[in-house]
Amino acid sequence: MDEWDAIGRVLLVPHASGTLHVGNFLETQNEHRIVFSRVLGYFLATANRQWDPLLEMTVGAAIHAAFCAALLLFARTMVQGVRFVAVALVTIPLFLLAFDWENTLQGIQSQFYLLEWGALGTLALCAPSRPLSPRWWTGLLVGVASLGTMSSGFVAGAAALAVLVARAALERRFAARTASAAGILALLCMAGYAAAAHVPGHDTLRAHTPREWIVAATSALSWPALDWPLAFLVLQLPVVILIRRCARSRSLEGSESVLVGLAAWVWMQTAIIAFGRANEGMFRSPRYMDLYAVGSFANALALAVLWRRGAGVRAMGALSAAWVALFACGLWTRTDDAHRIYLDDYPRLKELERLNVRGFLATGDASVLWAAKANELPYPLPGNLGRMLSEPGIRSMLPMGIRPALHLEPDEGTRGFSLQDPSATRSNPGARVWVAMRGPARFVSRPLPQDILPFIHLAVAGSPGMDASAIRVETAGASESVPLFALGDGRMHSADVAVPPGRARLVADVPEGGRWLAFSEPVEVGRGSWFVHWLLRRSGPILTVTTGLFAALLLALALVERPGRHIQDAAA
Repeated sequence: MDEWDAIGRVLLVPHASGTLHVGNFLETQNEHRIVFSRVLGYFLATANRQWDPLLEMTVGAAIHAAFCAALLLFARTMVQGVRFVAVALVTIPLFLLAFDWENTLQGIQSQFYLLEWGALGTLALCAPSRPLSPRWWTGLLVGVASLGTMSSGFVAGAAALAVLVARAALERRFAARTASAAGILALLCMAGYAAAAHVPGHDTLRAHTPREWIVAATSALSWPALDWPLAFLVLQLPVVILIRRCARSRSLEGSESVLVGLAAWVWMQTAIIAFGRANEGMFRSPRYMDLYAVGSFANALALAVLWRRGAGVRAMGALSAAWVALFACGLWTRTDDAHRIYLDDYPRLKELERLNVRGFLATGDASVLWAAKANELPYPLPGNLGRMLSEPGIRSMLPMGIRPALHLEPDEGTRGFSLQDPSATRSNPGARVWVAMRGPARFVSRPLPQDILPFIHLAVAGSPGMDASAIRVETAGASESVPLFALGDGRMHSADVAVPPGRARLVADVPEGGRWLAFSEPVEVGRGSWFVHWLLRRSGPILTVTTGLFAALLLALALVERPGRHIQDAAA
């Protein structure tokens, strides 16, 4: 979708023609200047020598998972023991369930994760610090960087400003240092607001009356219970109570200032989204739910902090029960909706997209794209999609799923192999297949392209007694075989093999006898793309091991007391 423009048209096409410059990274994408997402996407594409959204998704998942860890470590500074476990049990599902599938399954959506990191970094450094101290200035730099995430990146500075003003009002300290810091943060907010672009075509999505804005905002604040607009009265109440207690004690310091700042950041983001996307229910889009989820974390942590402070047991028990019930029911509904409305049919639609794109790449006939339905193309405008797919800078960097296979030409020494009609194998759809029906047979290709990517992907089938290592890539001084696994079940099996440096050839041997062997022509794979597929093939063991490690770390954090805890509890 957006990535065809944001990365392909704006970066990869100029990169291929030698006209890329800094201004390309600063171009607007709808209302936004997604500088860091563009830098990340461009770096991954050029380093991998292949534009692979799956690689971008994997890196985005790592960024998002690290943010989960950062939130839990922050929570650990405020609560311990059972209260920390309770916060963790609320936080972890926010990063595991599929309600935010748009950000998970689209490469360019790292912008939302970077936006969250910008907010946490700005507030963690600025909110508890003395204004204009070295730590405060570092936080300001993070706030400036946040302007390069999305158009609402300035909200990190706005939240820091709100905390600064609140602290000054509560403590009745209006020093020149505080006023200067407030002015700098205000300038940051104004610069970020001015940098946002206006897209006239999106005006219809805006709230046109105060009522439309209020309805959208209260519904968004009620996330995950979006269908119960008054649920925000419970779901946002813990932070409100915490703010009231800070006001009564006339103190807003340390981690509490960061927590209040995060909640304020979410409220401001919600207000902006509700205004800009009130109509057609766009504020309910899965891409925004990662931002709403930060509000759930903030309120869960505030609830745990209030328990630590010894609030009335009955009142807190009733609030906790109501909060958990609304949160759990809403989260289950959001996840069920994601699967039922979108994800259950997602694989079929993506396969149709790949078929239509491969059809155009094979024939160059734009009517293939024009004949497809809107939801069967990866970009909504067939003409623009065809032009981008025809650009050398994009065509040469296509990922494995749609990249045309290398056409192999047999060289001297080839005997017993013949070329079959193109076969739609699962691993290499549309690739031609070379087959030897009995041995002895040998296939030796002409040299593969000099600038070939470091791995090739192909499909292999054979008779009982044959194994995939019968196929290898050879150079004058090295040989890399397809990983060893048995054939004989009549099915094509996908495999990857490294390409040694030098003039490489694909070689296959079938010994004498009644054995047969078939292999598809290979597709080039970048090093990063190969690693991602390596991870996916081992997803089960990786999930098992990392879940165990994560659980052990959480348990350790819950059981090991933080230094000074007893002193802090006594002071509270």
